Amino acid sequence: MLYKLHFFICILMDPQDHQQPELRQVLVLQPPYVFNIHEHLFTDRFHVLKAYDSPLPTRDFLHANAQSVKVVLCSGAGPITADVIRDLLALKLVVTDATGVNHIDMAECGRRGIVVTNAGDVYSDDVADAAIGLLIDVMRRITSGDRFVRGGRWPTSREYPLGAKLEGKRVGIVGLGNIGSRVATRLEAMGCIVSYTSRQKKQSTHFTFYPNILQLAFDSDALVLCCALTSNTRHMINNKVMKALGKKGIIVNVARGALIDEVELVKCLVEGEIGGVGLDVFENEPNAPRELFELDNVVFLPHAAAFTNESFYDVAQVMIANLEAFFTNKPLLTLEHQTNLISILPRRIALHNHHQCRKTDPTSCSASLPVTVEQHIELNLSTESVQPATRFMRMRLYGDQTYTGLWNAKEKTTHEKIEIMIVHLMEHWIKVFGAISKVFHCKYELKTLGLGCKYEDISSGSHCISYSSLEIYLACKTVGIVGLGNIGSRVATRLTAMGCIVSYTSRQKKPSIPFTFYPNILQLAFDSDALVVCCALTNETRHMINNKVMMALGKKGIIVNVARGAIIDEVELVKCLVEGEIGGAGLDVFENEPNVPKELFELDNVVLLPHRTAFTKESFYDAAQILIGNLEAFFTNKPLLTLVANEF
Repeated sequence: MLYKLHFFICILMDPQDHQQPELRQVLVLQPPYVFNIHEHLFTDRFHVLKAYDSPLPTRDFLHANAQSVKVVLCSGAGPITADVIRDLLALKLVVTDATGVNHIDMAECGRRGIVVTNAGDVYSDDVADAAIGLLIDVMRRITSGDRFVRGGRWPTSREYPLGAKLEGKRVGIVGLGNIGSRVATRLEAMGCIVSYTSRQKKQSTHFTFYPNILQLAFDSDALVLCCALTSNTRHMINNKVMKALGKKGIIVNVARGALIDEVELVKCLVEGEIGGVGLDVFENEPNAPRELFELDNVVFLPHAAAFTNESFYDVAQVMIANLEAFFTNKPLLTLEHQTNLISILPRRIALHNHHQCRKTDPTSCSASLPVTVEQHIELNLSTESVQPATRFMRMRLYGDQTYTGLWNAKEKTTHEKIEIMIVHLMEHWIKVFGAISKVFHCKYELKTLGLGCKYEDISSGSHCISYSSLEIYLACKTVGIVGLGNIGSRVATRLTAMGCIVSYTSRQKKPSIPFTFYPNILQLAFDSDALVVCCALTNETRHMINNKVMMALGKKGIIVNVARGAIIDEVELVKCLVEGEIGGAGLDVFENEPNVPKELFELDNVVLLPHRTAFTKESFYDAAQILIGNLEAFFTNKPLLTLVANEF
């Protein structure tokens, strides 16, 4: 039996160390979003040919460079057609900033032997977050509520439709890959019952598998689409599926628009055959069906689920690493349709001081490092056995973020062999990057068809090491909870599942809680990217979120208030938002309800709700049962169920 662990590091060299520019040409037909934002990262390293800036027609430009261009940089906004590929006679590599490759003629690339690389799974967390956001938005009528408040209807019309509770809902995931599995993790933490359909059953997951999309829809309250668009999946969400989902069913699509028969979707929504949709993608982008524009049960995004500053920077690093690998004859890191190998997609290892880098750009944090490092892991497991098996490795370094690797083996691997390989790898990282105040331990769980390994950070040091800045800046967002009671603790659980670093302030420290306690709201704000206000309104907490707290939170900081409006000094909040002293706010409560500061109505970084976060049909029914229970207890001289302690 043979076990191999290959580990290598590609250091992004200084531009002067590169080969001659003419040997490192990169063609850009239409600039990808990532290139537009981080163009200097590419032009510092490569000779970029900009077809879009040339006075020549595109075809003439391609013919002029047909013999020299070996690499094309592209995105979904600029398709690489068979004609483009045929015109570039020397083409060897297509590098896209997207995860999907529908915009590339893969058949022609295959015929020519042209290699294609994508963004790997860099976008996966961002898209999963957006999927959850869309689902909550539709169920809880958040966008609709925001329009209700901004339209000035709250003071004159107290009637507002109830939303639906997310907890306990049956959610079917269509495609349990990188994104779908992250969606599932988040939904499970929110109390949802998760099931899925995929090309084949995943042996490493406990979620219920449905081989039939129709049956999955029938047994679900919502569907979240995360699969690739192929000839088999085009229009898979058709009229039959929508009817099976039912009049209260919700569809969220963060994959590709053509997965849904859009004509049937519009018809079902207009006629009330389904409950609502959250759409990031459309069949004929950028055109969205106008019939849906006035519907309150529809939420739109402009195909931007993956669009974050952090992910764009990380994708630029992945693209550059692939280009460097190509020009130095090294293995590519995110090879599309690669088989037999690789488990862990490339991730940038960075060592940051959390308190120094928390409120700065990813680029500025990384600039403090001596080099930008790309890592790539290959695990080859082979034996003489002829029985194939599938293995999954899960490693966790910070929070609840899980990294899943897949490799092929022909017989089961023992705990000890996997442990030796991973521990050696971790020791090697520590040697490369210096002493790190970390202690690692490993928990193993042997399953029927796979071995799950989990590393947990159990140190209290101020440094964190992560596979990529995506996890540092998204999964490791620091969120401070003000009031860790019934609501605050539930917020903390959900945030932890999304990889956030949770801390809190409360009247006193909770001995059974693993989150960091701050006795001082000012220090909590300074050490947080966002504050979620969940505490009661008392004389002590009135206006506790004042100008000093907002300034400590910083220009990118976000405040969410689901408690009471007067906890925030509303005059100072308006001033800080208008002047850009904080990054944004999500407000369900206000100091002088139903009057909301009109200065906020035109701001895009503010979300307003008419004090309705608790307004769902399910919670109202449950509240009625508790009220009746208390009445029954009173009239029968039994203990009251929810007695409020009087502290006065």
